[in-house]
Amino acid sequence: STNTNISSTLDAKKDITSTITGSGTLNLNGTNDQTINGTVGTTNLNVNNGTNKVIANDNINSTNTNISSTLDAKKDITSNINGTATNSGTLIMSGTNQTINGDIGNTNSLNRFDVNSTTTVTGNINSTNIGGNGTLIMNGTTQSITGIVGTTNLNINSGTTTVNGNINSQNTNINNKSSLVLLDNSNIHSTVNTSSNNTGTITFNGNSNVDGTIGSNSNKLSNINAGVNGSSIDFNDDIFVANTNVTGTGTI
Repeated sequence: STNTNISSTLDAKKDITSTITGSGTLNLNGTNDQTINGTVGTTNLNVNNGTNKVIANDNINSTNTNISSTLDAKKDITSNINGTATNSGTLIMSGTNQTINGDIGNTNSLNRFDVNSTTTVTGNINSTNIGGNGTLIMNGTTQSITGIVGTTNLNINSGTTTVNGNINSQNTNINNKSSLVLLDNSNIHSTVNTSSNNTGTITFNGNSNVDGTIGSNSNKLSNINAGVNGSSIDFNDDIFVANTNVTGTGTI
């Protein structure tokens, strides 16, 4: 059918070619890879097809999306996305320009979040591993990332993003007067850039190591804030910044 409305629970073992709506739960628990070719707008979408994956070719608008296997999304997601247990499930973004409106891992962290496109996230991210060959754009007001970030590009485009984990991206771009906050023992193994001169702030809230150039002679960062009591920040490459603010007894 073109439209399927679920008010209770539907267990789907095969592919779906219709739009799915309703207040119920859609379980995708087949024994092979499955494909959804319509928009999903149920209250709950559960992706539980073992070692296989579900390929979603249209938008996901479910209130909750829970993953124990792998969800490969080609379009946008408006949903809170969680593992079925802590550190479980994989989300792959493999479309072109995609958006996720909702939190990732707000109840149970994902095991893996792979960005193979340009993906804009407006909520928080909690995933043990964050990888892929694409660009992850943080575009909210106050956001957090918990996990190891290894996307090709990490762009902080607005507000403040707080990271609890290492940044291993090739490039970290702090644009539009936005801010990156590193929690204690979070490290940067990445080149850090800004899109225009005297914009972008990095704040270190504890001990950190930084491997990679920060800013450039033409596009300096605005501020580096550090110096939490007892902390040490080790910079192992060049730093181009307008202001370095050290408060407390910490050292740079």
